[in-house]
Amino acid sequence: MSNLHIIASNGSVEERPFVKEGEVYRLPMEQIPAGTQDIEFHLEEFLAEGGEDGYYVIPTVSEQNRPSGIARFHKRIMNLEASYECSDLPVFGICKNGRAVLAIVKGMSLDYTLVFGCDNNHYYMYPRFHFLGDAPVESPEILLLNLEGKDATWAGLARAYRNYQLSIGACVPLAERGKKYPVVAETTRSIPIRIRHAWKPVPPPANDQIPGINEPPVHVAITFQRAGEILDRLHAAGVEHADVCLVGWNVGGHDGRFPDVFPPEPLLGTLDDLKALIQKAKDYGYLISGHTNVLDSYTISKRLDKSDYLVDRNGEPHRQGYWGGGQSTWLCPKQAHLHYAIEDLDEFQKLGFRGTWYFDVMSILKPRPCYHKNHPLTRRESGEWRAKTLALAREKIGASASEGEYDFLIGSLDYVLYVHFDVSPKHSELVDEFVPFWFVVYHGIVTYNSFTHTMNSMVKKDKNLFLLNICYGGRPAAYYYAKFLSKGSHWMGNEDLTCATQEELDYGIQQVAWAYQKFATIADLQNVFLDDVTAPAPDQRIAHYANGTKLLCNFADTPALIEGHTVPPHDFVKV
Repeated sequence: MSNLHIIASNGSVEERPFVKEGEVYRLPMEQIPAGTQDIEFHLEEFLAEGGEDGYYVIPTVSEQNRPSGIARFHKRIMNLEASYECSDLPVFGICKNGRAVLAIVKGMSLDYTLVFGCDNNHYYMYPRFHFLGDAPVESPEILLLNLEGKDATWAGLARAYRNYQLSIGACVPLAERGKKYPVVAETTRSIPIRIRHAWKPVPPPANDQIPGINEPPVHVAITFQRAGEILDRLHAAGVEHADVCLVGWNVGGHDGRFPDVFPPEPLLGTLDDLKALIQKAKDYGYLISGHTNVLDSYTISKRLDKSDYLVDRNGEPHRQGYWGGGQSTWLCPKQAHLHYAIEDLDEFQKLGFRGTWYFDVMSILKPRPCYHKNHPLTRRESGEWRAKTLALAREKIGASASEGEYDFLIGSLDYVLYVHFDVSPKHSELVDEFVPFWFVVYHGIVTYNSFTHTMNSMVKKDKNLFLLNICYGGRPAAYYYAKFLSKGSHWMGNEDLTCATQEELDYGIQQVAWAYQKFATIADLQNVFLDDVTAPAPDQRIAHYANGTKLLCNFADTPALIEGHTVPPHDFVKV
């Protein structure tokens, strides 16, 4: 029998029987007692015994933006439990004895923690919805989809969620979207190339910066003229389709003075130099766009209105880290859209940008509610305003991009800079292996680079990073000066794409052109759904596409025979 556990602010727990209606478990918010802290849905469909043939499917195995995984039902006498607040996909599942159930969290999909564990060989998994004593603004609700046979696998659950998302109009396939938006269609043939022009020290030496007083100097890595030379060389090397994004082109460089953008950083060149760079890219047939941010703000900004801040339940502005501009404070996404994004995108369009506009942070951090008395937003509404900004970027510039995998704005997103942070993150010992769940759901719907460490994989010693991104359906992504921190961990890796010398420029062009030529042989698959990824041997993977195409991937140091085809080491064969 399924049960509700209603947890009050004082820690007391009320248990109630919970009966589903059809395949839906829902608790109307009118029935939620005042002062409720949390509510747990303990569903009988998600119970198992150690030794049963099956596993749980967990969408995010540790903190946010980490891979999905499966937890098999091993016999365990000990007690183990794990809980993850950031389920980047609002689903969880169970595959057991030839059947499977996918739970889709429809109500309060951004306000729950997924809990799973084993208590003396009894396995359980349930969502814990958070109210924190506030009056509810949504009814917690879960829809169950039942699968069997060949669909009773983690990949079958991923396909079911993809089909569900398409059926409700949450997103549109790339092949269909590209008919309306030519830039989106062009991205599927293009290799993403990001050029970081300039930045200030990170961590910043001053948190509240004032020009001419304590603002640190801007470091210039690539001027507009040098960026033009990169485009010249790429074109000469045979790169026919490129999706170029300029990073740190704005005043103060990357994260320098947001929401201020203009003028372009003077140390890089003039406005006319920027226009010439944009035109050069277009003359070569390349897409070209920029990188800006309308969530993070810095007090050095001239046009910042502090009444636009996102504030917490105590009325305090939400602080979010320290970057080039100093202490970052979040803007309310409604205010950011109305007061900054609309104006900016009009100006970007006038400059001639045509490509995949990148708004930082949008899809990598969970939306926060705004408690400002003049522009309050629920968490869901906050996410919806972010989606409006990305949708406007698509309308104005051609396509939209952001940083991570959260799917609350999947209908407005065209490119993900990196889906997951770590290839193999630390996780609970309950988790047995990682699975490419997100990639099966959204390949053919958005384009992406798979991991932070697969960025610049064409210049990294570990050749399997390039192959892993290809295997999971990613576009090989190049990023000049991905590494820019003065201290701390470089989350995209220490091996970088640079161009300070002629030798560095030559090597980078050579490797990017090589990556483009490899990608060109399989670019057509960007418009095809990825249905499964199987492992016939430990160092082998097969990516199965909906049109019958397979990518046979060999991660070993020696050639391998896969389904009758000889595959070179660290390489793939398309069949």
